[in-house]
Amino acid sequence: MAEITSLHIDKKDLDQIIKDLDNLFPTSDTKLRNTLRTAMRKAIKPAVEQMRTEIKKGLTPLAQWANVRGKRLSEAHSGQLEKSIAVISGKTSRGRHPKVYVGPRVKGAWSSKEKSGWYFYFLEHGSVNLAPRRILEKVVTAKGSIIAGSLVSSLKEVIGKRWAKKLG
Repeated sequence: MAEITSLHIDKKDLDQIIKDLDNLFPTSDTKLRNTLRTAMRKAIKPAVEQMRTEIKKGLTPLAQWANVRGKRLSEAHSGQLEKSIAVISGKTSRGRHPKVYVGPRVKGAWSSKEKSGWYFYFLEHGSVNLAPRRILEKVVTAKGSIIAGSLVSSLKEVIGKRWAKKLG
């Protein structure tokens, strides 16, 4: 399991962010959660690109031997999994904290097997004939500290835009 070793947030910055959020949305928890989720989505963008490159590296050796309905894996799924990787918002209803995830889209417009990355689970955890690739662990190791460090700055930027919108 990959771990983020350290995260440094200045207490003065944190207190200012909390004060700004309280002044910006004194009564609306929904707007507060949406603001936090927007900042989190912005901060986690580097993980999307890193995951796409890890998937390309992971699929290259598979394309040599894997057959999907008579076609090579690279022909059958030409970039399908990489295209489906995105930032996904978690549920925030009933007082849940805002959450964002990085992974394959499999719902809505991406629900058909021709578009979705439904087979990502098998690449990540393996199957009978396939060793696990542990793509998520590689992404967290490579980009985890960058994401954690950029969260505060992206939150400040989003708060600044919301203030400008409210005042202007």
